[in-house]
Amino acid sequence: MTITRSWNNILEVKKTDKRPIRVLVLGAMGYIGRHICYALKQNGHMVIAVSRGKPVHGYFDSYLSLDLSKINDIELLSKSDFDTVIDLISYIHPNTKPLNTDDIQKALTPYYHMVDHIFRDKKVIFASSGGTIYGDNPEICTESTPRHGLTPYAVQKIMQEDYLSKTIKELYILRISNPYGGSQIVKHGVGFVARVIDCALRNETITLTVPSITTRDYLHINDVTYSLLMFTENSYDQGMYNISTGVGHSLHEIIELASHKLNTKIQYKINLSNYNPEKHIISNVISNKKLTDNTLYKQTVFIEKYDFVTL
Repeated sequence: MTITRSWNNILEVKKTDKRPIRVLVLGAMGYIGRHICYALKQNGHMVIAVSRGKPVHGYFDSYLSLDLSKINDIELLSKSDFDTVIDLISYIHPNTKPLNTDDIQKALTPYYHMVDHIFRDKKVIFASSGGTIYGDNPEICTESTPRHGLTPYAVQKIMQEDYLSKTIKELYILRISNPYGGSQIVKHGVGFVARVIDCALRNETITLTVPSITTRDYLHINDVTYSLLMFTENSYDQGMYNISTGVGHSLHEIIELASHKLNTKIQYKINLSNYNPEKHIISNVISNKKLTDNTLYKQTVFIEKYDFVTL
Protein backbone atom coordinates (compact mmCIF):
# COMPACT_ATOMS: atom_id res chain seq x y z
CA MET A 1 0.00 0.00 0.00
CA THR A 2 1.43 3.37 -1.00
CA ILE A 3 0.24 6.45 0.87
CA THR A 4 1.59 9.85 -0.08
CA ARG A 5 1.67 13.21 1.65
CA SER A 6 0.80 16.16 -0.54
CA TRP A 7 -0.78 19.53 0.10
CA ASN A 8 0.52 21.81 -2.65
CA ASN A 9 -2.67 22.57 -4.53
CA ILE A 10 -3.22 25.63 -6.72
CA LEU A 11 -6.56 27.10 -5.78
CA GLU A 12 -8.28 29.89 -7.67
CA VAL A 13 -11.52 31.80 -7.22
CA LYS A 14 -13.28 34.35 -9.35
CA LYS A 15 -12.07 37.68 -7.98
CA THR A 16 -14.12 40.83 -7.66
CA ASP A 17 -11.03 42.83 -6.68
CA LYS A 18 -7.86 42.25 -8.72
CA ARG A 19 -5.43 44.13 -6.49
CA PRO A 20 -2.98 42.18 -4.31
CA ILE A 21 -4.11 42.00 -0.69
CA ARG A 22 -1.78 42.23 2.29
CA VAL A 23 -2.83 39.38 4.56
CA LEU A 24 -1.74 38.70 8.14
CA VAL A 25 -2.13 34.96 8.78
CA LEU A 26 -2.14 33.96 12.45
CA GLY A 27 -1.34 30.31 12.95
CA ALA A 28 0.40 30.21 9.57
CA MET A 29 2.43 27.07 10.29
CA GLY A 30 -0.55 24.97 11.37
CA TYR A 31 -2.59 22.52 9.31
CA ILE A 32 -5.00 25.05 7.79
CA GLY A 33 -2.43 27.86 7.93
CA ARG A 34 0.09 26.29 5.59
CA HIS A 35 -2.64 25.61 3.02
CA ILE A 36 -4.04 29.13 3.00
CA CYS A 37 -0.54 30.68 2.86
CA TYR A 38 0.20 28.58 -0.22
CA ALA A 39 -3.10 29.54 -1.86
CA LEU A 40 -2.66 33.24 -1.09
CA LYS A 41 0.80 33.27 -2.63
CA GLN A 42 -0.42 31.38 -5.70
CA ASN A 43 -3.06 34.06 -6.16
CA GLY A 44 -0.60 36.94 -5.96
CA HIS A 45 -1.19 38.22 -2.44
CA MET A 46 1.34 39.39 0.15
CA VAL A 47 1.49 37.11 3.19
CA ILE A 48 2.74 38.07 6.64
CA ALA A 49 2.92 34.74 8.43
CA VAL A 50 2.77 34.56 12.22
CA SER A 51 3.46 31.49 14.33
CA ARG A 52 5.68 30.28 17.15
CA GLY A 53 9.09 28.80 16.44
CA LYS A 54 10.77 28.26 13.10
CA PRO A 55 8.77 28.27 9.85
CA VAL A 56 7.98 24.86 8.32
CA HIS A 57 7.23 26.24 4.83
CA GLY A 58 8.22 29.24 2.74
CA TYR A 59 4.85 30.49 1.47
CA PHE A 60 5.07 34.02 2.86
CA ASP A 61 6.68 37.38 2.20
CA SER A 62 7.65 37.93 5.82
CA TYR A 63 7.58 35.76 8.91
CA LEU A 64 7.11 36.73 12.54
CA SER A 65 7.92 34.22 15.28
CA LEU A 66 5.66 35.43 18.07
CA ASP A 67 3.97 34.08 21.16
CA LEU A 68 0.52 35.69 21.00
CA SER A 69 -0.16 34.85 24.62
CA LYS A 70 2.33 37.61 25.48
CA ILE A 71 1.32 41.27 25.23
CA ASN A 72 4.84 42.39 24.23
CA ASP A 73 4.80 40.04 21.24
CA ILE A 74 1.31 41.19 20.26
CA GLU A 75 2.50 44.80 20.23
CA LEU A 76 5.05 43.87 17.55
CA LEU A 77 2.15 43.20 15.16
CA SER A 78 1.38 46.92 15.10
CA LYS A 79 4.54 47.46 13.03
CA SER A 80 3.19 45.29 10.19
CA ASP A 81 1.24 46.76 7.28
CA PHE A 82 -1.77 44.61 6.33
CA ASP A 83 -5.36 44.90 5.13
CA THR A 84 -6.87 41.59 6.23
CA VAL A 85 -6.41 39.18 9.13
CA ILE A 86 -6.98 35.44 8.82
CA ASP A 87 -7.20 34.30 12.43
CA LEU A 88 -6.53 30.57 12.84
CA ILE A 89 -5.07 30.56 16.33
CA SER A 90 -6.41 28.87 19.42
CA TYR A 91 -5.40 29.49 23.01
CA ILE A 92 -6.92 26.20 24.16
CA HIS A 93 -6.36 22.82 22.47
CA PRO A 94 -9.42 20.73 21.46
CA ASN A 95 -8.41 18.01 23.96
CA THR A 96 -7.77 20.32 26.91
CA LYS A 97 -9.18 19.02 30.19
CA PRO A 98 -12.18 20.87 31.68
CA LEU A 99 -11.64 24.48 32.70
CA ASN A 100 -14.11 26.87 34.26
CA THR A 101 -15.29 29.97 32.43
CA ASP A 102 -13.02 32.28 34.42
CA ASP A 103 -9.96 30.27 33.43
CA ILE A 104 -10.94 30.47 29.76
CA GLN A 105 -11.53 34.22 29.99
CA LYS A 106 -8.11 34.63 31.61
CA ALA A 107 -6.48 32.61 28.82
CA LEU A 108 -8.14 34.90 26.26
CA THR A 109 -7.04 38.18 27.88
CA PRO A 110 -4.11 38.64 25.43
CA TYR A 111 -6.43 37.83 22.54
CA TYR A 112 -8.87 40.57 23.55
CA HIS A 113 -5.96 43.01 23.74
CA MET A 114 -4.90 42.01 20.23
CA VAL A 115 -8.41 42.49 18.87
CA ASP A 116 -8.72 45.92 20.51
CA HIS A 117 -5.32 47.28 19.53
CA ILE A 118 -4.37 45.51 16.31
CA PHE A 119 -7.48 44.30 14.50
CA ARG A 120 -10.16 46.89 15.21
CA ASP A 121 -10.00 48.67 11.82
CA LYS A 122 -9.09 45.63 9.71
CA LYS A 123 -11.07 43.05 7.79
CA VAL A 124 -11.05 39.95 10.00
CA ILE A 125 -11.75 36.37 8.94
CA PHE A 126 -12.05 34.24 12.05
CA ALA A 127 -11.84 30.45 11.92
CA SER A 128 -14.37 29.21 14.44
CA SER A 129 -15.32 25.58 15.05
CA GLY A 130 -18.54 24.37 13.50
CA GLY A 131 -17.54 20.91 14.66
CA THR A 132 -17.80 21.84 18.36
CA ILE A 133 -19.74 25.03 19.10
CA TYR A 134 -23.18 23.58 18.28
CA GLY A 135 -22.72 20.74 20.76
CA ASP A 136 -24.56 17.45 20.33
CA ASN A 137 -27.49 17.96 17.95
CA PRO A 138 -29.45 15.33 16.01
CA GLU A 139 -30.62 18.02 13.57
CA ILE A 140 -28.56 19.67 10.84
CA CYS A 141 -27.27 22.90 12.38
CA THR A 142 -27.66 26.28 10.71
CA GLU A 143 -25.98 29.54 11.68
CA SER A 144 -29.01 30.35 13.87
CA THR A 145 -28.83 27.09 15.84
CA PRO A 146 -28.10 27.91 19.51
CA ARG A 147 -24.48 27.34 20.43
CA HIS A 148 -23.71 24.84 23.16
CA GLY A 149 -20.04 24.37 23.90
CA LEU A 150 -19.32 21.14 25.75
CA THR A 151 -15.54 21.55 25.94
CA PRO A 152 -13.15 24.37 26.91
CA TYR A 153 -12.08 24.60 23.26
CA ALA A 154 -15.68 25.16 22.11
CA VAL A 155 -16.41 27.66 24.90
CA GLN A 156 -13.25 29.55 23.89
CA LYS A 157 -14.44 29.77 20.27
CA ILE A 158 -17.85 31.05 21.39
CA MET A 159 -16.21 33.72 23.54
CA GLN A 160 -13.98 34.78 20.65
CA GLU A 161 -16.98 34.99 18.30
CA ASP A 162 -18.84 37.19 20.76
CA TYR A 163 -15.94 39.55 21.40
CA LEU A 164 -15.11 39.93 17.73
CA SER A 165 -18.77 40.54 16.87
CA LYS A 166 -19.01 43.54 19.18
CA THR A 167 -15.58 44.94 18.25
CA ILE A 168 -14.80 44.40 14.56
CA LYS A 169 -16.60 46.33 11.82
CA GLU A 170 -15.76 44.04 8.89
CA LEU A 171 -15.99 40.51 10.23
CA TYR A 172 -16.55 37.05 8.77
CA ILE A 173 -16.87 34.19 11.23
CA LEU A 174 -16.31 30.89 9.43
CA ARG A 175 -17.59 27.92 11.41
CA ILE A 176 -15.48 25.18 9.89
CA SER A 177 -16.56 21.57 10.22
CA ASN A 178 -14.06 18.68 10.45
CA PRO A 179 -11.24 19.12 7.90
CA TYR A 180 -9.29 16.21 6.47
CA GLY A 181 -6.70 15.50 3.76
CA GLY A 182 -3.65 17.42 2.64
CA SER A 183 -0.85 16.19 4.91
CA GLN A 184 -2.81 16.32 8.15
CA ILE A 185 -0.54 15.28 10.99
CA VAL A 186 -1.75 12.40 13.14
CA LYS A 187 -1.41 13.52 16.74
CA HIS A 188 -3.36 14.46 19.86
CA GLY A 189 -6.52 12.68 18.67
CA VAL A 190 -7.28 15.38 16.06
CA GLY A 191 -8.04 14.27 12.51
CA PHE A 192 -9.94 11.00 12.39
CA VAL A 193 -9.55 10.43 8.64
CA ALA A 194 -5.77 10.85 8.88
CA ARG A 195 -5.75 8.48 11.83
CA VAL A 196 -7.61 5.83 9.83
CA ILE A 197 -5.15 6.13 6.94
CA ASP A 198 -2.20 6.00 9.33
CA CYS A 199 -3.49 2.83 11.00
CA ALA A 200 -4.08 1.25 7.59
CA LEU A 201 -0.52 2.08 6.60
CA ARG A 202 0.83 0.53 9.81
CA ASN A 203 -1.60 -2.41 9.68
CA GLU A 204 -2.77 -1.49 13.18
CA THR A 205 -6.19 -1.91 14.79
CA ILE A 206 -7.92 1.39 15.55
CA THR A 207 -9.13 1.86 19.11
CA LEU A 208 -12.28 3.98 19.33
CA THR A 209 -12.85 5.61 22.71
CA VAL A 210 -16.30 6.86 21.70
CA PRO A 211 -19.26 5.05 20.09
CA SER A 212 -18.75 4.07 16.44
CA ILE A 213 -22.02 5.82 15.55
CA THR A 214 -20.36 9.18 16.36
CA THR A 215 -21.16 11.29 13.31
CA ARG A 216 -19.28 14.26 11.90
CA ASP A 217 -19.36 16.55 8.86
CA TYR A 218 -16.02 15.96 7.07
CA LEU A 219 -14.75 18.71 4.76
CA HIS A 220 -11.62 18.39 2.62
CA ILE A 221 -8.85 20.88 3.31
CA ASN A 222 -9.00 22.10 -0.31
CA ASP A 223 -12.57 23.30 0.29
CA VAL A 224 -11.64 24.87 3.64
CA THR A 225 -8.80 26.72 1.89
CA TYR A 226 -11.05 27.73 -1.00
CA SER A 227 -13.50 29.25 1.50
CA LEU A 228 -10.83 31.26 3.31
CA LEU A 229 -9.43 32.50 0.01
CA MET A 230 -12.88 33.40 -1.25
CA PHE A 231 -13.70 35.52 1.81
CA THR A 232 -10.28 37.16 1.63
CA GLU A 233 -10.71 38.24 -1.98
CA ASN A 234 -14.40 39.16 -1.98
CA SER A 235 -17.00 41.05 0.05
CA TYR A 236 -20.20 39.33 1.16
CA ASP A 237 -22.83 39.95 3.80
CA GLN A 238 -20.92 39.99 7.06
CA GLY A 239 -21.58 37.56 9.88
CA MET A 240 -21.41 33.81 10.45
CA TYR A 241 -21.02 31.17 7.74
CA ASN A 242 -20.91 27.42 8.21
CA ILE A 243 -18.08 25.95 6.15
CA SER A 244 -19.23 22.38 5.70
CA THR A 245 -20.76 19.73 3.47
CA GLY A 246 -24.13 19.37 5.20
CA VAL A 247 -23.65 15.57 5.17
CA GLY A 248 -22.65 13.39 8.12
CA HIS A 249 -20.63 10.17 8.27
CA SER A 250 -20.15 7.97 11.32
CA LEU A 251 -16.75 6.71 12.44
CA HIS A 252 -17.79 3.24 11.31
CA GLU A 253 -18.72 4.57 7.87
CA ILE A 254 -15.36 6.33 7.50
CA ILE A 255 -13.50 3.13 8.36
CA GLU A 256 -15.60 1.17 5.86
CA LEU A 257 -15.04 3.78 3.14
CA ALA A 258 -11.30 3.68 3.73
CA SER A 259 -11.28 -0.13 3.73
CA HIS A 260 -13.04 -0.16 0.38
CA LYS A 261 -10.80 2.48 -1.22
CA LEU A 262 -7.59 0.92 0.08
CA ASN A 263 -8.75 -2.62 -0.66
CA THR A 264 -7.93 -3.79 2.85
CA LYS A 265 -10.00 -4.59 5.92
CA ILE A 266 -9.24 -1.96 8.56
CA GLN A 267 -9.99 -3.40 11.98
CA TYR A 268 -11.23 -1.44 14.96
CA LYS A 269 -12.16 -2.09 18.57
CA ILE A 270 -14.14 0.00 21.04
CA ASN A 271 -12.99 0.93 24.54
CA LEU A 272 -15.49 3.14 26.38
CA SER A 273 -13.86 2.95 29.81
CA ASN A 274 -13.22 6.72 29.85
CA TYR A 275 -16.23 7.71 27.79
CA ASN A 276 -18.31 10.58 29.20
CA PRO A 277 -21.62 10.93 27.30
CA GLU A 278 -22.27 14.33 28.88
CA LYS A 279 -19.14 15.77 27.22
CA HIS A 280 -19.31 13.93 23.92
CA ILE A 281 -20.93 15.03 20.68
CA ILE A 282 -22.62 12.02 19.09
CA SER A 283 -23.93 13.93 16.09
CA ASN A 284 -22.64 17.13 14.49
CA VAL A 285 -23.68 17.95 10.93
CA ILE A 286 -23.90 21.57 9.79
CA SER A 287 -25.74 23.13 6.88
CA ASN A 288 -23.82 25.05 4.21
CA LYS A 289 -26.94 26.53 2.59
CA LYS A 290 -26.15 30.13 3.58
CA LEU A 291 -22.63 29.71 2.18
CA THR A 292 -23.75 28.27 -1.17
CA ASP A 293 -26.68 30.69 -1.54
CA ASN A 294 -24.71 33.87 -0.84
CA THR A 295 -21.17 33.27 -2.15
CA LEU A 296 -19.21 31.76 -5.02
CA TYR A 297 -18.56 28.60 -3.01
CA LYS A 298 -18.86 25.16 -4.61
CA GLN A 299 -17.65 22.00 -2.92
CA THR A 300 -14.92 20.28 -4.94
CA VAL A 301 -13.98 17.17 -2.92
CA PHE A 302 -16.48 14.62 -1.62
CA ILE A 303 -15.39 12.06 0.94
CA GLU A 304 -17.27 9.29 -0.86
CA LYS A 305 -14.87 9.81 -3.78
CA TYR A 306 -11.76 10.56 -1.69
CA ASP A 307 -8.95 8.11 -2.46
CA PHE A 308 -7.83 7.70 1.20
CA VAL A 309 -4.30 7.52 -0.23
CA THR A 310 -3.20 11.13 0.29
CA LEU A 311 -2.66 12.07 3.93
